[in-house]
Amino acid sequence: MKTFFKSIVLTFACLLTLFLFSKLADASEVFRLIDDIKLVEIKDLYIEFKQFTPDSRNPMITNNGIPNRIMDKEINLHLDMDILRYLYFENMIHSMTDAPIDGGCGQFKVIGWNFRVGIHIWKYIDLQFEHYSQHSLDNVLPFNFPMENSIGVKIYIYRKNWNNNIVDDTYGLIKNIFERN
Repeated sequence: MKTFFKSIVLTFACLLTLFLFSKLADASEVFRLIDDIKLVEIKDLYIEFKQFTPDSRNPMITNNGIPNRIMDKEINLHLDMDILRYLYFENMIHSMTDAPIDGGCGQFKVIGWNFRVGIHIWKYIDLQFEHYSQHSLDNVLPFNFPMENSIGVKIYIYRKNWNNNIVDDTYGLIKNIFERN
């Protein structure tokens, strides 16, 4: 399925590139077009810190052979970007720590990666592939680490600040290219 998804993205990118370059008059138009298209646009880059409440549980952290441990903190690094305004790539590298019940220092127990790669189909519909994994750092588990891969549809009921309406912008961009030639 990964190969199929990659093939669709690569085919789309190649066809779009060939179409656009076939309609351009000179190199200055290429740079203007790249700026208009916004080849890569970083939407968010941030670090997230969380403190777990005492009733939190996760067997990958608290059932690791060391008695009297509780979940303590989570630290995540997020990077979200748009590619050619049609594709999006949302990343989260996450980690969790534990701590002794009676206080003291804990240690990192698990790390993982959660990402979504999607295509904006219409103002209210996206197709996406999502990966989620969580890896134990110091514990041999009786099962493989959790990993979830899925393909889905995201349907927006309401979408605020959809100022860069892809359908209208794409139509306007293509219309301008044809009108110049």
